[in-house]
Amino acid sequence: MEKFLFKNSGQFIDKLNNWFHLFIAIPLAAVAYTYLEINSGSYTALFEDAPLILFIITLIFCISLGVWSFRGYKKSLLQLKNDKGLFLVSEKVSEYFQVAFIFYVKFFIAMIFATLGLLISGDIKYAGLFIVIIFILSVNRPSLLDVANKLGLKKGRKTAFIDKEDFNSFPEV
Repeated sequence: MEKFLFKNSGQFIDKLNNWFHLFIAIPLAAVAYTYLEINSGSYTALFEDAPLILFIITLIFCISLGVWSFRGYKKSLLQLKNDKGLFLVSEKVSEYFQVAFIFYVKFFIAMIFATLGLLISGDIKYAGLFIVIIFILSVNRPSLLDVANKLGLKKGRKTAFIDKEDFNSFPEV
């Protein structure tokens, strides 16, 4: 993935939030439309009586993907926080963007599988799975304070980051 260089934390959080919301909006639109069609009685599923095993496989896949995503995310954040080679905040932010982007892509994939389950079977259980996934993802919504804490920014740098000051004007460590 190409490295993004951001001028300030405002530019960074805007770009990250745009991706975050896009990853939620695409499957959410499909789930909402399908759910409304099912409730109106005008939706015909590909498999009317989809076997329970299909839901169980989807559930196991989504749980496995979620656990794998969180483990990788936490490990990458720990490495990023402890990386003494990344002195500049702009470099840390760029690295964090890549880590968070990959984390959100993995959850997007889980949401797509839940959405496909709903589209194929017309079974509301998949909408419930989708809601659980989107809830977990929303708890991990990016915010400046959260990112500053995850990057291990201290005092003046943390304040400058939250105030969206340009990275080249950040105080020295």
